[in-house]
Amino acid sequence: MAKTVDADTILKRAEPLVHQHAPEIQPYGHLIRMPIALSENACRESVENLNQLLADTITLRDMYKKHHWQVSGHTFYQLHLLFDKHAEEQNELVDAIASHRAGEAVESGDTWATILASDPPHTPELDSLLQSKTLVSRLLFVLLRIVLVVLRIVVRLDVRGIDRLPAKGPYLICPNHQSYLDAFVLIGALPLRVFNEFFVVGASEYFETPVMKWFARELNVVPVDPDASLVPAMQAGAFGLRHGRVLVLFPEGERSIDGTVRTFKKGAAILSDTLGVPIVPVAIDGLYDLWPRNRPINWGVLRPWRRLRISLEVAAPLEPAGLGDPAAPRDYTVTTERLRSTVEGFSTLMTPRPDASAPLGLSRRRCPNP
Repeated sequence: MAKTVDADTILKRAEPLVHQHAPEIQPYGHLIRMPIALSENACRESVENLNQLLADTITLRDMYKKHHWQVSGHTFYQLHLLFDKHAEEQNELVDAIASHRAGEAVESGDTWATILASDPPHTPELDSLLQSKTLVSRLLFVLLRIVLVVLRIVVRLDVRGIDRLPAKGPYLICPNHQSYLDAFVLIGALPLRVFNEFFVVGASEYFETPVMKWFARELNVVPVDPDASLVPAMQAGAFGLRHGRVLVLFPEGERSIDGTVRTFKKGAAILSDTLGVPIVPVAIDGLYDLWPRNRPINWGVLRPWRRLRISLEVAAPLEPAGLGDPAAPRDYTVTTERLRSTVEGFSTLMTPRPDASAPLGLSRRRCPNP
């Protein structure tokens, strides 16, 4: 039997590792050179605080990767809550820096509008967004459709609300994130007209080989460094939206640890409210049971008599707050909560979770075994 490690022990072991991640922490130092009028002391203090939060988050991440197979039950869940808390505080600090105003140095309007007005450095993947789809891209679309047909044979796949997608971009498609398979099922379910316009901003670590770089260009994936500031990723998203494209963005930023809808980050709200483009919420359910996070594919649920149910529901578009007016006051939390509540509402209808005695947000079916 594997030895269980409690969360306090893991965090004590983690402390010495903070100093080993200087290369990962340093990218945040370039926030000083962002087009924001911060005093020198405010810059230094903000970046120091952000770096400390980043170090804590990296430490929790690495300790989980090292010990997750030893952690079970509520300790497993508590460790993820700590990770989510640090990540959320980190994002809030980034938002605070990005929206800071010092005296009259920043003109009226949202600082995010200034940041998003600048294009990111051009890359082959970014330039490919403006090009017509190649024959290879269309063949990949056909392949994804075939995968969905095969999936329908072994599971109950319900796709509803596709007709709610706007006829043309720009807009965002924002689903919850349950599994590695989410993007493939979602993109395979899109009509060809939307497939021709969609793009994704993804972590560069998955697209480092020549083959994966080619794959990224063919499927309109723009790789960005996930350990650097969020500004390049936001600028890449804004670039595509300004050119009439459809951005597929997972607001949770990572796959759910238990299949439930997690905290949404504010990136989608910032893009929507600043650029004046709608958000289309999408609820996905059932893929967690097929391929959970940090576990192998659960082939058992594909047996014919199991008939696993996988659902994908497209909700009505959410209009942006302020209609893209740069001078309008911003409260990205409101838009973020509207998006999350819509997705969570559809998810709850698809899979009821009546067990109120389970830990926060968990049903007994999905609660880690003690």
